[in-house]
Amino acid sequence: MADGRVEGDRMDDASQALENPDIRTMLAQVYPLGPVDAVLARLEPGFDPGRARAQALFTALYGASEAAVRANCEAVRFDGKAVAFNVRHGAAQALMRVWGRIAALLPRHPEWGAVLRPLGGTLAWRRIAGTTRLSMHSFGIALDLNPHLPYWRTFPGEEGDLEAITRRRSGFPPEILAAFEAEGFIWGGKWASFDLMHFEYRPEMLLKARVLAGQVSLP
Repeated sequence: MADGRVEGDRMDDASQALENPDIRTMLAQVYPLGPVDAVLARLEPGFDPGRARAQALFTALYGASEAAVRANCEAVRFDGKAVAFNVRHGAAQALMRVWGRIAALLPRHPEWGAVLRPLGGTLAWRRIAGTTRLSMHSFGIALDLNPHLPYWRTFPGEEGDLEAITRRRSGFPPEILAAFEAEGFIWGGKWASFDLMHFEYRPEMLLKARVLAGQVSLP
């Protein structure tokens, strides 16, 4: 390696960044805006912008216990279902607007049903599989679409069938992706550790990306 480090060191750093990140580490990787292009379709291992989360920040923003989070949630209509979403910091209102954008286009895209349904759900106080970290579903700021969409832990041949996941990632409806990103949500499909069903409300990630892209200016 050019910096004298071995691959194992890099893997240890990546694991540490996921398990116990500070806010600087959480924001270090820039979330890529817009539709999936050829580069995004084939992501380098460890490129998972937004997957490293400073948990103390989210407990302060959205609730420090299951009871506190549930008290901060309200029912939001999404594809005909009422789902619980956190009202704090604009999350629930943002999800309402996402559905408004999708619903306006859905009559012309019946094929989107395979992406949207069955709806996987929102609020669930739980830890991420295989970790000690709370899921963003715990805070009522994440939504899973069809749970049969590819997920890196269960997708058949995820090590040896890169072409298959590339096709699935590239084939995700860009209009649905744009609707979520416009309202402050990031997509797990833009992670090397892909989770194509998963969206989470992360306006801080989108703001940094838009500032760096010159799309918005900070005061």
